Amino acid sequence: MNHHLVRAVVTSVPEGSKVLDLFSGAGNFALGLAAAGCPVVAVEGDSLLTEDGRRNARENDLTGIRFVTGDLSRPAPGLIQESGADFDVAVMDPPRSGVSAALIAWILEAHIPTLRYVSCDPATLARDLSRLARDYNVSSVRVVDLFPQTSHIESLAVLEKI
Repeated sequence: MNHHLVRAVVTSVPEGSKVLDLFSGAGNFALGLAAAGCPVVAVEGDSLLTEDGRRNARENDLTGIRFVTGDLSRPAPGLIQESGADFDVAVMDPPRSGVSAALIAWILEAHIPTLRYVSCDPATLARDLSRLARDYNVSSVRVVDLFPQTSHIESLAVLEKI
């Protein structure tokens, strides 16, 4: 089912879009996006996962991905400038606790035209979408049941800048 979730994210992003992948882990979405022709900056808080992402990109002969280790609970103001890109899309797949208020503020200041928010917790997704509602409209929400016969679901929300 993860393949279906990755495909849903990748197909929702226009080809060639400059993508910022937040909470990228070892590249679950970044690898698929790069394979689809999108340049990607993947940001993860865990340096071991960042190294895993670099290795995954090398092993899959994928270029166009840059993995960065950064604290997403308190993002540095210069992160976008340091990446050298104006992003068309941000993909976020935060932990169950959702996105910090500091990162929401950072995203709002970054003026990224579209967001893809993958969530494993409907309550934190609702909370974070309400925080983003000042500048973004939710254009669609899709549910993927990664864990059949449990109460856990993954959601993909597509947000467009107002």
